[in-house]
Amino acid sequence: MRPSCDRVFQIAELAHEITAYLDKRSLVRLMSTCRLIHTACEPSLYNTLDIYDKPYISHRIRTLASLTALARNSHHIRHLKTGLVFSTYLYGALRAYQESQQQCVEGSSALSSLELERPFCCDDDIELLAKTIARASSLEQLSLQLVRAYQFDGSKLRQTIFFSAPTSLQQLRINELEAEELDHNRESLLNKRSRNEWWKYRLGRADMTPQRRQRPLPNLLELDLFTEALGRESVENIKSMLEHCPALRSFTAPCIEDDADVGSLAEHVAKYCPRIRKLTYRQDRELSTANKAFIFAFMNVLPEQIMESIRCMSFDERELGTDAANSFRRHSLTLRTIDLMGCDEIQSGTVRTILQECRALEDLLIWNVAPLGCCYVDLEDAVAAIPWACTRIKDLRLVVKIHELYRTMGEHEEYEDDELRPYYERPAPVYLTDFEKQQFSLLERFFRQIGGLLDLEVLALRAEVIPEGFEENDGMWGMDTYPGESFPALLSLGDQETGRPGFLGLFGGLTKLRRLSGSIEVNDKENSVIMGWNEARWLAEHLPSLEEAEFYNVYSPFDLPTQISPYMRWLTEQRPTLRIWRSFT
Repeated sequence: MRPSCDRVFQIAELAHEITAYLDKRSLVRLMSTCRLIHTACEPSLYNTLDIYDKPYISHRIRTLASLTALARNSHHIRHLKTGLVFSTYLYGALRAYQESQQQCVEGSSALSSLELERPFCCDDDIELLAKTIARASSLEQLSLQLVRAYQFDGSKLRQTIFFSAPTSLQQLRINELEAEELDHNRESLLNKRSRNEWWKYRLGRADMTPQRRQRPLPNLLELDLFTEALGRESVENIKSMLEHCPALRSFTAPCIEDDADVGSLAEHVAKYCPRIRKLTYRQDRELSTANKAFIFAFMNVLPEQIMESIRCMSFDERELGTDAANSFRRHSLTLRTIDLMGCDEIQSGTVRTILQECRALEDLLIWNVAPLGCCYVDLEDAVAAIPWACTRIKDLRLVVKIHELYRTMGEHEEYEDDELRPYYERPAPVYLTDFEKQQFSLLERFFRQIGGLLDLEVLALRAEVIPEGFEENDGMWGMDTYPGESFPALLSLGDQETGRPGFLGLFGGLTKLRRLSGSIEVNDKENSVIMGWNEARWLAEHLPSLEEAEFYNVYSPFDLPTQISPYMRWLTEQRPTLRIWRSFT
């Protein structure tokens, strides 16, 4: 009777189930036990290949035995992550093995996912890559992060790769970086390329021009053509690519050339990509005003209530003169993500419309850390939108414009009257002016609304404070308010006996909150007075999921003050995994 081990490993499905629980080292040791197990487990060993352009890699793949084994098992590779140098070795090995066999399968026929990060690219590299991926008939995901030579045409890169992709492709991402952005200088990269010129002749470069695919990409769902380099794409080229994407659902547009007809492009997208639901437009700040209107032209030309995600940066609503609020209103029932991180200006009324009408919203990011950015919502508009329609929101990042409640005196200045002092420095019982009562009432309603967002996981609130004596339209106010300012009474539980307000308790329902950021510096003049042991105990008890909180405006635990307050030290001891320094936004 045959041993049970032999019977198990004769069944490929059982062998695959067993090897799934082993890491690479354990799998290699198992394969070394006998020939039968080696044969049965070899497909699992080559299922995932993760190799970068490291010096020792070239030594491992120069031997004939290693090249032959790799070529023999290439059809088992499902996930390949590698750089340019290893890719050329792999391609050479495949050709060498195929030429030595009378019958062989198509190279990389089972490859389903390919990621190439930061190889140094010229025309020959792109043409070789395009011709290679065209033969990968099972390729579903292709992600390229390419570094271009100075003479290389970024538009040609996108066109060549796109029209060489196999029809099986579902996700295509093409990003490019200039060589200057690498850690190594350009000369060293050029020298490295010159040392590897020999592989061109081994690959048979007589016919390197890839054939242009004529059929559409019926399975392509995601297309990302954004480039960080300054190269821009023509409207006609974008149109020609989108005509091949009938099933497209997510599109990240490249930077469009100046003075382009973005209206016709928007209509073209709507016509040839009727299933599109997500649009990202991260255009260059130096683009013409007309180009920056693409995002709204696109939203307005589509049928109502179909868009799910809008991501855009560096547009100026006042400069555009468009009714952005109406654009968002057209898709208020379906929008799940609105990301306006880094936009120059958005009207407060537009944000109010979003809060009032976008019922399906889960992520709302309206944030600009630039000093002169005007991307905010007035506190009055945020309160006027209550009750907010977006009750299912999980990630909320808002810049809120508030009025200064008091003027902070200098080190050697004194207040002439207790009413001029900040509320937290006044003797008990605390007297509040009518203006302060009005502002605290608005803040209470605002924080109570946020406290009712029970699914909230990320909360970032930045205060843009209008100083006393400044007009609201004065471009200089707010330059130093983040994170130096804080929301009045936000980090306090209040004191009913003294009449001091506090709003921290309104966040008691945020049990899923993982990140808290914004104008919450505990060492500023107000919070250093109003925070204490009660607040620390409340944070430890009522926010069980909190992982990161921007209580100190530093980027590393090594930059924390030498002497932090005893209650904050106690909080970190009770919650050892809690970060209390800046780690995001």
